[in-house]
Amino acid sequence: MSDFTGDVTTEDICNAAEKEGLVAFFPEPNEIFLDLDAVLYSRGELALNDPGTHAGRVRTLLDRNFNIIDDLVTVSKSGRGRHVYYRLGKPIPYGGVTLDFFRLVWQVALGSDPVKEVLSLLRVSNANARDPIALFETPAEAERVEQWRAQERVDDDNDEVAF
Repeated sequence: MSDFTGDVTTEDICNAAEKEGLVAFFPEPNEIFLDLDAVLYSRGELALNDPGTHAGRVRTLLDRNFNIIDDLVTVSKSGRGRHVYYRLGKPIPYGGVTLDFFRLVWQVALGSDPVKEVLSLLRVSNANARDPIALFETPAEAERVEQWRAQERVDDDNDEVAF
């Protein structure tokens, strides 16, 4: 799946995931996805909740500016890395760049897999590309993501946060 550059459709990404028995997820407007490298994750270098690490300090900035209201961590298909889904309490402002580009900058700053994000950036730079950001989950983890996203819809009924 790492060869997705250029004019790639959402259908291409979903088909590739399905061929591997996986499920593709694309971010909602108020979500940021991280794909944490297994080696860095296992060394503790990507400890997002530790303000003493680079990733922890960047996460604190994200929270201060966009109010992280929820997160979900899933196990990557290799079983060694992690995927992190952040739900933000306010929309991501992105000024003169695209939302996908702005989201990618945050994902890189938070320590997401640089190869994955460079490939996503190449897709973002192609004006015809759609849904350039995706995470691939095993069926078990996909169910957890769906449940987490469904909880947002229930919470939105009782919350004053508008998107």
